Amino acid sequence: ARPPYYNHEAWLESLRRFDASPSVIGLGEYWGGLITIPRHMRKWLREGGCKAKYLIFSNCFDVIFTAHPDEVAERWLGLNGGDDVMFNCEKDLFPPSKLAHRFPDNGSPWRYLNSGLYIGKPECILAMLESMWLDEIHDDHPAPGTGLHGAGQVNVVDQNWFQLLYAAQPVPITLDTQCECFQTFSRC
Repeated sequence: ARPPYYNHEAWLESLRRFDASPSVIGLGEYWGGLITIPRHMRKWLREGGCKAKYLIFSNCFDVIFTAHPDEVAERWLGLNGGDDVMFNCEKDLFPPSKLAHRFPDNGSPWRYLNSGLYIGKPECILAMLESMWLDEIHDDHPAPGTGLHGAGQVNVVDQNWFQLLYAAQPVPITLDTQCECFQTFSRC
C-alpha cells in the first residue's frame, strides 16, 4: 500500500491544469531508498535528458503545482538571477542533526532546507549532484544484527546529504525562506 502522502495523480493533475508535461524519471526503476532520487536525477542529466533552460525538480510524493512552472522559474530568476540552485524550505530540521546553525533565524518559520523541490540550471544541478558522493553513499540497509524490514533498518535520507551540500556550497545554493517560489505545508 502507498503511504497516505504519496499522491502522484494529484501532482500530474496539478501540472495538466497548466498544460505542462513533466519528465518523470526513476518510476519503475531500482529503488534503494531516498538516496536513489538524486542518483536517478544525476543519471538523467548525464544522459542529456533535460532539454530545458531551467529545471524544477519536484518529488511527486507530496507536491502539487499552484502556478505554471514557467511562472515559478520567472520568480526564481527575479530573486537571484538564475545563478543558484534554490531549495524549498520547511519549519523543522529533518533529519535532526547538528547542522541547525547553518540555517540562521531570519524571521521566517521556513528556514530549513527541504529537498522535495528545487530549481536551477540543469548544468548547475548536475554539478551539485556530481559533488554529492553518490557512488559512495549506501542504499537503505539493515542495521547490524537485524533484518532489512525489521526495526533495525538504516534509512539513508537524501535530504541530509543536500543539507551538507548547502553547508559546503559546491555551487551557489540558496533557500526559499520567504516561500516566493515554493511553499511547504509541513507543520501547518
